[in-house]
Amino acid sequence: MEEVDFGKTYVHNDTEIKLTGRVAEKSIAPVGRKKEPRIINLYEIQPADPEAVKWLKWVRFVDLYEIKAK
Repeated sequence: MEEVDFGKTYVHNDTEIKLTGRVAEKSIAPVGRKKEPRIINLYEIQPADPEAVKWLKWVRFVDLYEIKAK
């Protein structure tokens, strides 16, 4: 699994979000010369603003942009 800091905030689709801490994992069978199965993770996200409309969504971590400065 990737090195993920669940305390940070990120941007997804122009919305500041935070990770809920839930992770979904899928194992894909090895292809070609690879001997190990590939693991794909999805992370559950929600808006970082507690006043915003509540929603939850599952995304790949590579689709998130880390916010560096506030």
